[in-house]
Amino acid sequence: MGKIILVIIGVVLLVTNPTKIEFEGFVSTQISANMPSKNQPGDRFTNQLVGGLVSKLASEATQRDNYYLFSMYTVDLAMLRFFKPELPPSVKIVGIGTKFIPLTDNNVFK
Repeated sequence: MGKIILVIIGVVLLVTNPTKIEFEGFVSTQISANMPSKNQPGDRFTNQLVGGLVSKLASEATQRDNYYLFSMYTVDLAMLRFFKPELPPSVKIVGIGTKFIPLTDNNVFK
């Protein structure tokens, strides 16, 4: 019985292992949510636009290691450090079960 439960959990994790496209969406959402807003209608659009552009840049600088049950994303922040030198050289994020868990300081997206 215990082996069947492990197999079911493994299949669920395999099916819900986030893709790189889902990772782009996560980055875009995090950046948009942490941008300052004055609650103007145009601010929301601008935040989404900037979040989308930065997520595309982050995607180009991201390496995905697929372990089938989860994925490890490593984002090289060298280009962004030009604008914000206090950023770490890279960020590691685990994608598991459709969720993303930053392993590096969470202040990177702020």
